[in-house]
Amino acid sequence: MAEDKEEVVDVENVDVEIVKKGEAEKPTSKPEQIRRKKGIPPKKKSKLNLIVISVVIIVILAASIFFVVSSTSGKLDILIVEYSDEYMDIIVHSPSTLGISNSGDASVHIEHEKNTVYTSTVRVNDGIAKPRIKYSDFVVANGVYEIYATFKGTTSKISTKELKFVPNEMNVLMYESDAKPENPTVQLIIEVTFWNNGSTKVPIESTGTLNYIIYHEGVQFTKGNRELKENTSNIISISPISGGPKIIAGNYTVSLNFTNKLVKDGTQCKTITANTSGYFNKEPYPILQVNGQDYIIGTTVHVTGDSVTVTFSASLSEDYDGEIVSYIWDFDLLVDSPNDDDDNKTNDVDATTPSTSHVYTYAGGHNQDIDGRYYQASVTLKDDKGAITVAVVNIRITLV
Repeated sequence: MAEDKEEVVDVENVDVEIVKKGEAEKPTSKPEQIRRKKGIPPKKKSKLNLIVISVVIIVILAASIFFVVSSTSGKLDILIVEYSDEYMDIIVHSPSTLGISNSGDASVHIEHEKNTVYTSTVRVNDGIAKPRIKYSDFVVANGVYEIYATFKGTTSKISTKELKFVPNEMNVLMYESDAKPENPTVQLIIEVTFWNNGSTKVPIESTGTLNYIIYHEGVQFTKGNRELKENTSNIISISPISGGPKIIAGNYTVSLNFTNKLVKDGTQCKTITANTSGYFNKEPYPILQVNGQDYIIGTTVHVTGDSVTVTFSASLSEDYDGEIVSYIWDFDLLVDSPNDDDDNKTNDVDATTPSTSHVYTYAGGHNQDIDGRYYQASVTLKDDKGAITVAVVNIRITLV
């Protein structure tokens, strides 16, 4: 019988792993086998690494979302969707992204030739605003306008088409100019304002021919025409021509017709008419002299003596659209005149000639200060149409 030999195992060259009961043997990696041969404990997996990786992923996703939203909110569109005779409709659009509402206030302003003519704030809801802007709120002249919209720091611009309005109404104002000795010519002023077509009246500039006929007291006074251009005055000054009729007080009527030379969308040129009337009469212009010297109204004449004769003259006074027909002097406005003695100092008539004189006494003057007394004299000028001017002269009298 053969003898059994005991098998000798070299434990240094054999991997031994203790497996818990009921647990399947797990394969090991080459690095792990080396670690085991060297008696190094197995490496444990760190939960911290998983947390760091998760945080990095979240940060990357958040940055991506912020970039998309930021880049989208920086986009702004502005469109003009309709022109009418009275207004234009525009759209301000700021797109939304990822279902995030893009709302807030946007500012809108309009410029004409680099001058701001309109400003407004509109509400943007879900990225859309649809303001309606009336021409009456911004139109100052025919031409192109620039519309700017600003929303969340982003500005967009669009230009209108050339806005040209055919006027369908004229507003006419007629009046008489002032006249003074240095410029004695009275002018009849006709001021014309044009309105655009549409129920909302918009004053506009227009180019064309303005014809006018002016009547005085029903009789033709003068006629003419004026070529009007944009950026020029629509004011007509009617002055007397050499050898022609003088502008005199009375009723005036002006008849105008205007043919425009600008068209809108192919509309034919049209003629509009207007009429207006007015009664004009300038008051007499007082020019006074006291003791032979020109008197500036509002100043004071100084005289000395117990009894002094003061001379007055209003003979140089003018009525530039008629003539002066009466002069009424009151030598002391503060007391009733002995000429009528009716206890009414407002209706005194001390003289009725263009030039006159009066004796003033120190004793009869009104107290002013310790050294002097004062008087106030007046002259009332009346023209042939009933207009009245009153001029007052201040007089101070002292003994020495």
